[in-house]
Parts: sequence; structure tokens; C-alpha cells
Amino acid sequence: MSSIRTMGVSVTDVHTEALLPLGFEHTEPASTDDEGEKTWVYVQMTGSGAAQGDILMRVDAQPKSIGILAATALHSRLRILGIAQHVIAENSYGFILRRGIGSVKCGDDAALTVNAAFTTNGGTTAGRALTFGDGAEESVIGFCLIATGVGAATAKNAYINVGG
Repeated sequence: MSSIRTMGVSVTDVHTEALLPLGFEHTEPASTDDEGEKTWVYVQMTGSGAAQGDILMRVDAQPKSIGILAATALHSRLRILGIAQHVIAENSYGFILRRGIGSVKCGDDAALTVNAAFTTNGGTTAGRALTFGDGAEESVIGFCLIATGVGAATAKNAYINVGG
């Protein structure tokens, strides 16, 4: 099923100028892939580029949907904008996945554990996830569906559900 709707762009398109308002959400209906709906949010990338599976959070003190790679710490899931599902260059605009089946990179300290929740703390690498540990409930942003090796972003390895 096509991801082009009345908005006029695809969720995989990346542009050097904004074609939609920042924060615009688009929900793809469930399709024959049996993975359910996917909700995307339109953001501007800053600070660096993003790759498939990178976790993006809101820039400090910024109400707009401008994303940076999530710092190497636990963050409230409400600060997380979503997870990039394709490359978005620095200062470019595109959609990131806010809710649904997608890919997430695990931190370089440990692999993601299948059938376990994961958090925003990526160890020593920004924009990565680690398997959930007690006391970090507010940082849970998804559930690992396919075991993922250290630093990897296995295709469709996670159910993602962020709040920001």
C-alpha cells in the first residue's frame, strides 16, 4: 500500500525545506503486511544526521518538533519524538516513526533482548536503545520483537510507542 496520502509526500521523503508543518502526524492504515497502523511525525533534524533506527528527542527548551539524537541517558518517553526509519541529513525535514512496527538500534553496550521492553539509554552512543531495567519505567519507548545485536538496527525488530 502506498504511503502517499493527501499530504502530497511519502513518509520516506526527505527535503531540505519544510513541505509540511513541523509536528504534522500521519497515520498509515493497517495493510496486508499485518503489522497494524503506523503513526509518523514530521520533524526537522539538527545537530547531526539520523540513520535508520536512531532515536530522536526534542531539542532543549524548544516547543517545535526539531529533533536531535537522544543523548546517552534515560529520558522521559514524553521527550522522545520518534525513531528514524531512513536517513535524514542534518538540517533536513522528514518523517520519523512515532508508533508502530519499525527498526531501532541498540546501544553499543549490549544487545536488545527479544520479548523485552527497551529504553532511551543507549550506553555510550547517542540515539540508541537498551533493554529495560528496573526503575526506568518512564523511559520505556518500545518492545523488542527480534533479538538485535550490539549496535544493530535489524529490520522491523521493534514495536515503537513514544509520547513526545
